[in-house]
Amino acid sequence: MGSVPLDDIVAAIRRSEREHGREALTNLERWLLEGCNLEAYALHQGGFDYYLAHIDGPEAWADASAALYAMELEDAAAVVRRAVELFLATDGGGADPSGMRNYLDQMDGLDRAFAGLVPDLETSLARFADRFYPFADRGPPSG
Repeated sequence: MGSVPLDDIVAAIRRSEREHGREALTNLERWLLEGCNLEAYALHQGGFDYYLAHIDGPEAWADASAALYAMELEDAAAVVRRAVELFLATDGGGADPSGMRNYLDQMDGLDRAFAGLVPDLETSLARFADRFYPFADRGPPSG
């Protein structure tokens, strides 16, 4: 893999987003950023329900799915799409306890399916960055 760690690439993308706005990011930058958000929130912190509740909006969710498609992880992208559809259709299960239980059971199943499809999403994202992100294969400037 390249000499620039994925965390450094994502930190640079986040800085650019803060300084210039999201609209200044390239598709690839948004895909890497949202792919990393998906990896952190959905795989390591609390699953899809947590991810969808904390990452605002369909645009970000679409970028995460696009990252998966770009990495040729179509089955994983389909699971993300199903989780988004469930989240939007049920509004988090609503106030009904049985509806909430059903919602959480379905999300849990999607979480397990996703984890099985992308057991090491961080490595896939790093390889994707190495392959396509400008300068990812170069070390720090000399001098």
